[in-house]
Amino acid sequence: MLAKTFGNNTSLIPLLLRIGAGLTFLFTGIAKLGAPPVAFFTQLGIPAPEIMAPFIAILETVGGLMLLLGFGTRLAAALLVCDMLVAIFAAKMGGAQGFMALGLPNGWNAVRIEVMLLLSCLALLFSGPGSPSIERNVMKRELL
Repeated sequence: MLAKTFGNNTSLIPLLLRIGAGLTFLFTGIAKLGAPPVAFFTQLGIPAPEIMAPFIAILETVGGLMLLLGFGTRLAAALLVCDMLVAIFAAKMGGAQGFMALGLPNGWNAVRIEVMLLLSCLALLFSGPGSPSIERNVMKRELL
């Protein structure tokens, strides 16, 4: 019954992923632009935190906007996959409130958002932007 109601609208799947991940990255990036997390990056041992914190803020802001628009989707998704891998392994796995310390099920709360964003970006990397996008509707081709 649900299959008849909703049909086979697979072209909407990338759009929904782009909206969810795009909005999340866009607003997270905007917040980081206002106050780049240099001290936090230093605490995590991320190299060149004075450079990396603003870079990540810009990446998440611009990457989120690119996902929302469906413009350079695969490139943005690839860069944001790297961002989420570093976030998961550098910031969310260790520490007293991290996944490794809390275990399952409690530790899942430490990584759940990053894992969902990672999987959304991986899906977009493999699928592309979908038909409702600037790349497909305006440019008539994907950028990469």
